[in-house]
Parts: sequence; structure tokens; C-alpha cells
Amino acid sequence: MYFLFNANFALTCAQSRMEDILVNKFTQKIKNFGESQSGSTAIMFGLLFTTVMGAVGFAVDYERAQNERKIVQDHLDATLIHLGRSEHKNNPQEPGTQYLLASLDNAKVEIGNLKPTFTYDAVEGSITGRVGITPRTIISGGILPKIEMRVVSKAKPKVVGTVEIAMVLDNSGSMNFSIDSDEERFVSPPNRRADSLQEAVSDMFDVIYSNPNVTPAVSVIPYSTSVDITDLYAENGTSAFQGANGYSLYGLGLSDFNPSDVTYQDHKDGKGVWAAERFVNKRGDGTYNLSLANPGSRSLPILSQTPLQTWCSYRYYYQYGTRCIQVSRGPNGVWYRGGYFKAYNGILGMTKNAQTVREYVASFEPQGGTAGHIGAAWGLYTLVPSWGGFFNHEAGKPQEFSDTTEKYLIIMTDGEFNSAQDSSMSNDDIFSYFSSTCAIARDSNVTIFTVGLKVEEDTKTDVSLRKCAGETGRYFSVDDHDSLKDAFKKIGRETGELRISS
Repeated sequence: MYFLFNANFALTCAQSRMEDILVNKFTQKIKNFGESQSGSTAIMFGLLFTTVMGAVGFAVDYERAQNERKIVQDHLDATLIHLGRSEHKNNPQEPGTQYLLASLDNAKVEIGNLKPTFTYDAVEGSITGRVGITPRTIISGGILPKIEMRVVSKAKPKVVGTVEIAMVLDNSGSMNFSIDSDEERFVSPPNRRADSLQEAVSDMFDVIYSNPNVTPAVSVIPYSTSVDITDLYAENGTSAFQGANGYSLYGLGLSDFNPSDVTYQDHKDGKGVWAAERFVNKRGDGTYNLSLANPGSRSLPILSQTPLQTWCSYRYYYQYGTRCIQVSRGPNGVWYRGGYFKAYNGILGMTKNAQTVREYVASFEPQGGTAGHIGAAWGLYTLVPSWGGFFNHEAGKPQEFSDTTEKYLIIMTDGEFNSAQDSSMSNDDIFSYFSSTCAIARDSNVTIFTVGLKVEEDTKTDVSLRKCAGETGRYFSVDDHDSLKDAFKKIGRETGELRISS
């Protein structure tokens, strides 16, 4: 170490001596030039030298100013994105100024006394930020002019017009449990998880409708042991459906199942139609080849006649006095019936009326198991244009899938997926089916958000929800009333997210 220090010291001394020699030589040359030339020439050289050195200094200053301008531009862009996601979008001046200055200060950027301005254009839905800067310089500001720059940024809504949102919401029996407790017991409104979900959905629409440029078309897909499609059966008749192994409903002894007598609001004959898993085949890697083809080209598997069983999937059916229900069960679906049957909530087709959605979610009557994989698939079906006639959407036919079309799939559950209607499916198959649905949705340019309420970390459902969302910021693991509401608010803001346009 001592040797290295002395070697470096000697090298430094040698470099210093060499610099002194070069400076002395350069000084002598200048002196000789001045002595050998006329006075006017010497003066011209002096002016030229000053001009050249000033130009070099200004160029250095300008490059430095450009670097500082880029830093301010980046922080201004980030400020606009932040404002667009906050409740301060309509009045951005004060919060925008505070956020920008704090952001620059944290980055240890010294730009001087900045006075930014932020404005909101209600017609366009955009936020514009402007700030003048005077970067620190070396030469500028004396003989040469001081460098002044103006930084401008504008953020416009990513979406203008109609966005399509499919809300796949857990309506299983555990949604009757307390929202602020992990104890598994039924509680009364308004303390149920279902009640908090209702508030969360309402808050989400408040956020979405605060953006005048976005009109949401929303479908709601409640799911429990499966998805209740009784109303769709009544509207579409039997031609779009098939029974076990492709047999006709008549062949299953269901000819008395009159569509005109069946609606999900009033099961007059005590029967309900439930969906089974719909896929083309199971691949070698365990994933499923799902079909988005409309029911006219590939029938929907539903009911089965054998054998008649009593279904009690959750232990709280025994513990808390809720009677079990009789069910016809088979490889392609289930048929609930009997005096203990209580109508579940069916699918609400796409509507642009926010109040309709609010009231519908408020009408949920949770019961049954958790077939989130079937719910996710039917949520995606509501976004498929070729299914428009099947659902008879009040908002009209869904838009075609494209890079410019905004479609959102929101999937919420409060527990592990545990119900399959195809008897050949294992628990692992349930999650593989769910993952396959998420994959085909993402491939169709559908943005997916997932919400896990009281879902234990690293369980199959937790991992599947995280993977399904695709991005960390689109999966919300929540545990109580406030965090559930906050998650849906954030999702609402995403649908009207701003992007930097200039």
C-alpha cells in the first residue's frame, strides 16, 4: 500500500510539472505573437479569443441546461400522471405544485425558485403543466444572455368514449361472513362482506363517472357454486344448450323444463339452470383450450340428470343450521331443485346505467360454494362481440377486440376456488381452467384486475389471482372494509388513466 501511494504521488508530481511546462510554453507563444504583430492585430486576436471561449462556455452551459430541462420534464410528466390518478384532477394547481417541488427536492435537483402552473380542461379531460426554469450556468448571464427554458407537459385520458367492464363478483355463502373479522360465521347487514362489496362497487362508479370523457358499459357476473344462467336459458331456449355428454335436454328427461316459466327473479317451477365448464380439450401441459365461439357454433354444457344427491359443500351448512339442497349432478353441470332451493343471482348484461349496477349488486343473496373459474369465463363471454345477441346487452353489442378498444375484466373472490361442475376436474384443474381463461383474455387485449378478500398469502387462489392480473399493481390483496373500498376506487381510476401526449 505504501508503494502504491508513493508511486501515485510521483506520477501526480510528474503530471503537474508537465502541465506547468505546457502552460509556460503556451504563455510564451502568446507573448511572442503580441510582440511580433501590430497592435490592431493583437486586439483582433484578443476579441476573437474572447468570442471563441465565450461560445465554448455557452455550449457547455446549454448542454447542462438541456440535461436539467430533461430532469424537470420527467418529474413534470410524473406529476401529471399522479394528478390524473388522484381526486385532485379537477383542481390541480396546489397539489400539482406541492408534488412537483417535493419530487424534485427528493431527487436533489436545484432548479431555483420554480412557479409551475397546472390547468384542467374539463372538455378534453386533460391536465397541462407548465414551468419556466433558469438552469445553473458557468458563463451565461454576464455578457452572454442567461439561458431560460420553458417545460410543458400535457396528459390526456387514455380512454375517451365507451369502456367495457365485466365485473365477476363472489356471491358464495362466505360473503355473509363479517368483513372486519376472520371468524367464519354469518352476520347481519350491514356488516357482511357482501355489504362492503356493494359500497366498494358504488365508490368505484363514483370515481369512473367523475371523468366526463368515459362512459362505462358494465356487465355483472355473480358466481357461487357456478354461474346461474336460468334467465339466459329462458331468453334463448334450449337450442344453445346441451346436457351431459352432448345429449339433448329431452333425452335427459327435462322436456318439462319450460323456458317461459323460468327467470332468475322467480323460479316458478323450483328449477335453476347452471353453467358447467366449457372447453374444447385439455392440453398435455394441463391447460385448457377454451372456446370463445358463440353458443350457435358450440353449445353450452349445463344440466345432468344422474344421480340425485344432497349437496353440502361448506361445513357451515352443518354448523349454522342452513339446510342442504338437493341437486342433480353429472359430468357437465348441475340442476338445483327441491323445496330448499333459493334462487341465486343471474348475469346482468351490459348496461350504461350506473344505478342499475349499484342496485343489482345490492340485491345479492350470497350462498353456495366458490367456482371463480366459471365466473371468470362467463365474465369474458360478456365482452365477446359474437355473444352480444345471446346476452341481449342493454348497452348494445360489445366492441371488437383491438389494441385501441378498452375492455376490463374485474375478478373478485373472498376465498379458495372449490367447486367444479365437470366431475372429471380436480382442484388443480380448477386453477388451470382459471389460468387458461386469464391467458385468453390477455391475448385478446383485455386488461384484468383481481381482488382477493381475506385470501391467504401463497395459497393457490392468491398465486392464481396475482398471475392472472399480469402486473403487480393490478392485483389487490385486501383484508377489511376500507382496503376493499380503496381497491375498487383504484380500479375505477385506472379506467380513466391519463397518458402523456406532449
